[in-house]
Amino acid sequence: MSGLAFLIGTSTLVAAGPAAIAPPDGITITPTRGELDLAEREHSLDVIISNGTEATQDLEIVGADLGHTLEGTPVFEQGDGETMQLETEGRIALAPGESRSIEVKFRFPNDVAVYKAVVARLVNEDGAAAIDVETQLAAIFLLRGPRPWNQSLRGRGVAMSATATDSDVVLQVALENVGDAHVRPSGDFVISLPTGEPVARVPMVAENIIPGYARTLTADWRLPAGLPGEVVIGVELSDGTVVPGEPVDVPEGAADAAENELRGGALGGAFFGGADGGITPLHGLAVLLLLICLAMLWLVAKRRREDEDEPDEGAGREHVTAVAGD
Repeated sequence: MSGLAFLIGTSTLVAAGPAAIAPPDGITITPTRGELDLAEREHSLDVIISNGTEATQDLEIVGADLGHTLEGTPVFEQGDGETMQLETEGRIALAPGESRSIEVKFRFPNDVAVYKAVVARLVNEDGAAAIDVETQLAAIFLLRGPRPWNQSLRGRGVAMSATATDSDVVLQVALENVGDAHVRPSGDFVISLPTGEPVARVPMVAENIIPGYARTLTADWRLPAGLPGEVVIGVELSDGTVVPGEPVDVPEGAADAAENELRGGALGGAFFGGADGGITPLHGLAVLLLLICLAMLWLVAKRRREDEDEPDEGAGREHVTAVAGD
């Protein structure tokens, strides 16, 4: 079920919004997900919706296509009505303890793999369906036609954004699935200087992308010091797809943090460590000599303060003699 769990994982999807309400505990839909890959090209099964609450629940049942936003948030689009047909659609009311079985018929696509969903939306008290703002229960199905599938991606731009952590940045690339089967791309961001000199290769985090949708894939990277204000970022995917390099501005704050870290590391290394951050015998001896010098300076200063506090005995004797002579 790896092609499904990345989007939903459970039967409940909450779409945030000002009118969002929490789902009543006890409303369930089964199965929550499934994969259908049959030679006869057609298949039917039952989706069961149950009300385990103590109140009657009004639901709207719809068939939908499953997609996602650039950030990977699942979205339900209006279904085509051909690949999947529901025996019951529209409003239903479930009494406490009641379950409703809905027959779903699938017609498999000829040469694609698609995601379909049976969605149960809670209905607001005013009777309006809670589309996009209310909790939805969904049964997700992956329909797979026979191979070969066309798994193809197209790059839609790269970017670099700063984070709240010093010199850390996030590398981003938007990839659009222009094929007819979901893809889980992996690969590297390739960073170079405008002159073509390579800087780094950073592995991206692999995520599934549904046909017809685009998704932003990312990687965390700590900026090295000394970068110019602009670098070139491209992407090389493991399937051979290449997103040509584009010039990208380096976030100024992250670049400054990288320079500060370099200066701080150099200063610390001069006293406490070698180039790899470890303490060498030479640096240990330098630290010991520094401590000895500081101790000697402290002793000299202490002795001077003691001398200043002692009374001048000679001056006292001269004063007494002068008084006696008079």
